[in-house]
Amino acid sequence: MDWIKKMKKIIVTLAILVSFQFFAEAQQLSFDNQYLINRYALTPAFAGYNENLETFLNYRQDWIGMPGAPVKSMITTNGILAPKMGFGVTVNSETSGNFSHFITDLAYAYHLQLSEKQTLSFALAANLFRSQLNLSDIGSQGADPIIMNGDALLGSSFDATAAVMFRMANLNVGFA
Repeated sequence: MDWIKKMKKIIVTLAILVSFQFFAEAQQLSFDNQYLINRYALTPAFAGYNENLETFLNYRQDWIGMPGAPVKSMITTNGILAPKMGFGVTVNSETSGNFSHFITDLAYAYHLQLSEKQTLSFALAANLFRSQLNLSDIGSQGADPIIMNGDALLGSSFDATAAVMFRMANLNVGFA
């Protein structure tokens, strides 16, 4: 009888875990942002958390010598705006082949001290995305009017991010 109860618990647990794959979503994070030292790149709730001005420069070029090789450059700055308030700025440029992306954001964070070792942080960030497809190097087998009449396709969009983070000693738990 005990093994039947254990099997039911295992089956229910597996069913819950499998169902999460249909509902769970996550933000896409680049693997080269050095999150262990640049915590602001992970979430805007870290803006000004250590009361220092921090600036990080990242540059990455893959497949050197290959035409259209991916290139990424990024600068992030965050610091204290006023007591309990932080700001952050990110400028990111990525190019790969005929595609290029420009992403920038401005962030504001408020840090509420709950106790000597516990802090609750709230953050808002406004994001601007600009994507471009360079048509000049694309060949067409027919008379495609979009390719023939333009040098590039451009698209821009705005987005916003909200984040909440609880910190206690070396534990950070947050949602963005």
